[in-house]
Order: sequence, then structure tokens, then C-alpha cells
Amino acid sequence: MSAPQRLTWRCPGCRTTYSVPTTAGLVLCPACTKTRQPMGAKKTGHSAIVAAVVALMFLASAGGIYLLVAQRGDLTKLIPRKDPDKVKVEKWLRENLDSGKWEEVQWWPAVDLKSVYDEKCSYLSREMQAKDIEITRLSDEIADFKKRGVVDTWGKPTGFPAPSRTPDEQALWGMSHEKSRLADIRSDFSKELELVKSRGIRRLCGMKYRTSNKMGARVIQEELFEVSGDALRIPFDPRGNSHEPDGLNFYGWHYLRGDALPGH
Repeated sequence: MSAPQRLTWRCPGCRTTYSVPTTAGLVLCPACTKTRQPMGAKKTGHSAIVAAVVALMFLASAGGIYLLVAQRGDLTKLIPRKDPDKVKVEKWLRENLDSGKWEEVQWWPAVDLKSVYDEKCSYLSREMQAKDIEITRLSDEIADFKKRGVVDTWGKPTGFPAPSRTPDEQALWGMSHEKSRLADIRSDFSKELELVKSRGIRRLCGMKYRTSNKMGARVIQEELFEVSGDALRIPFDPRGNSHEPDGLNFYGWHYLRGDALPGH
């Protein structure tokens, strides 16, 4: 059996050098009676310090992550997510492009057209109130004529004011006709307001992309999309003659880019 390995140990107190086994624990210096660890034990102590520092750094990192998650509520919020509006547009492109492939050139993130919604609701409400005022005025005047015994022939088969009608009958017929016309307009405004509110605030986004047409040629397209629900392409109409309710086919890019509207 081989003898145990030994190492040289110097007492830090009196500087006396001794040869001690590597397995020795605490060493008592006979010269100054100071107890010190041997050199081998010092190395073990250094490794323990390094391990302790690494453990503390790990705990500090874990604690920092925990505090960040606790502050923000959910770790998934720290992970970048793909724009859900762009996902809708890409789905539309895959389903509608001839090749089903494209190369994105520029993306305009979606904007909420809240100002358009508020302005439209306010305009329709004002028009309805104005028509209500006119209808009320005409109703009062018609009631005054009827109190005087004037016959109202509006809506009857022979209701058109023939020349034989008296001036009062002619005037009453005209007021009844105007009241009916305003009531129809007011009803149209009311239906449109209900439609605007049911549709809610609309969202627009845009994409410029490069793709191949049916002939294989590379072309660049610039498309406008509504993403209030599924992506819906809004074709540009330079004359603005379509029945798009908010004129997005003409004004859409102005809303998206924040440009001034033509004529404003």
C-alpha cells in the first residue's frame, strides 16, 4: 500500500514550513500554536466560494425574471408575437393571389378609424334632429289647417292638388307631401346610423408586396385591407363612385397614412 501524498504547508503566523498529508484537516503549528488549514484545503475552499458565487448569480437572475413576470402579469407578453392583422392579410393573399406567394415590400400597421366613426354618428344624429324639427313644425301647421276645416287630400287616389283645389287645400297638400318626404329621409338616416353602430369602429391596414401575375411577370401591388373581422380587400376607386359606406375605397389611404383629405 503506497504512502499518502504529502504537501508543504507554511504557517501564516510564524512562517514555519511543514510537510503534512493531503488528507490532513486542521493543522496545529507547534511553534506558535496557531491552527490553520493545509494548502489542499485552501483549494477546496476556493472552489466552494466560486460555486457559491455562481449559485447566487443564478438565484439573482431567477429572482429578476420572477419580478419582471410578476410586474407584467404574463411571461408570454415578453415574447414577440406576430401582428394578428398581418396574419389575416397574409391568409387573404394566400387564398386570392394567382401564385399564392408574395414578397413583402412595406407594411402599414392597422389604425382604428374612431374619428371617422364618431364623425359619422354625429353627422347622422344631427341630420335626424334637423328632420325631426322640420317634421314637428309641419305637423303643427297641418293641424292648424285641419282645425279650420281644410280637407287634407294627401295620400288619396285623387290627392294630387288639381287646379280646382282651393289655395288652402293646395298649401295643405304641399305640407303633407313635404312632411312625408322628410319622414322618409329621416328613416334612411336612422337605418344608416344603426348600420354604422352595428359595424363598429373600422380598422384599416395596408401592404405593398411583389408577386407574379398569370403571365409570370413580377409586379408590385399596393393593397388596402379592412381587418375589423377577417381581412377584406378594399379596391381603390379614384372617382369614389362605389357604395362603400365611409368612402374607404377613395379616402382609405389618406386615413391610413394620416394625410389630409382632398378638399379639406
